[in-house]
Order: sequence, then structure tokens, then C-alpha cells
Amino acid sequence: TSKYHSRRARWIFQRALGENVEVVSKPTPHDPFRPEQWYRDREDAKHALIEYLKLLHFLVWERFGL
Repeated sequence: TSKYHSRRARWIFQRALGENVEVVSKPTPHDPFRPEQWYRDREDAKHALIEYLKLLHFLVWERFGL
């Protein structure tokens, strides 16, 4: 998966597979996204901010079932 959404992908798979399965996230090494410098590139910033919105949506959906 891409670096910018690997955390959310891991959370979703962990939820779907349950606690008895360990989910390991391994982002592709070919993804040019650099998490430590996302704010320096307009496209990276866009991906990061959209991903934060998706994470928030997932957490709200997870908590409240919306």
C-alpha cells in the first residue's frame, strides 16, 4: 500500500480480521511520499490532509457506527 494510507489500511484489516490475527503494514518502497516532509510538497500535503480526514471518518465510524 502507499505510505500515506498504510496506517488506516492496517486498522481496517485488523478490525476485519480480529484480534487473533496480527496485521503487518508494509508500504511499497516505490512510493515517493516522504512522511517526514509531507508539508514541503503540495501534492504530498494534499494526500496527507485527505488521509487525516479519512482517518477521522474511520475513527468516528468505528466508535459510533456511522
